[in-house]
Amino acid sequence: MKRKNVVYKNLIYPLIFGLMFSTISCLNADKNNEFVEDGVQKKELQNVTSEIKKQNKRFEKFYLNGHADSLGLVFDKNVKQYISHQSPTKNLDELIKNSKLQMSWGKWDFVISTEEVKLSGQMAVERGKYQFSFTPNEQSPIPAQIDSGNYIAVWEKFDETWKIVWDAPVTELPLQ
Repeated sequence: MKRKNVVYKNLIYPLIFGLMFSTISCLNADKNNEFVEDGVQKKELQNVTSEIKKQNKRFEKFYLNGHADSLGLVFDKNVKQYISHQSPTKNLDELIKNSKLQMSWGKWDFVISTEEVKLSGQMAVERGKYQFSFTPNEQSPIPAQIDSGNYIAVWEKFDETWKIVWDAPVTELPLQ
């Protein structure tokens, strides 16, 4: 019986110590997160979020007005875009080519809403929601459409300008 008690004591003390250490670590992690959200870093995150929102407004206007060639002001030359039910877009030239084709079919009206931005140095990750409506012209191979969904965009800072390097919109609408 004494042997079992010694074994339990040898197991229980490290377990209690481990739980206490984990709890203290979690409490300290919360304090560290509060620090990251304070002061200069919080201001920097606000500035980046503001710049991303401005870039999103530019994208909306470029698409609405049929300015595919201007998308290079928002997307990096090596952009990767992952749109549902399509092959990935592998670079800016391909993205512009696809956009020109889509824009030739009619009017695209986007609304992009940034929900959250996470920042790490020269990189930022944006999580948001989008909506768009498409009004076809007489040459359009596709009918009028409305879509909405969520997206993740990875941004990188190039010469003081934030550009999308990875873009992944995901529709909320079911397949028909």
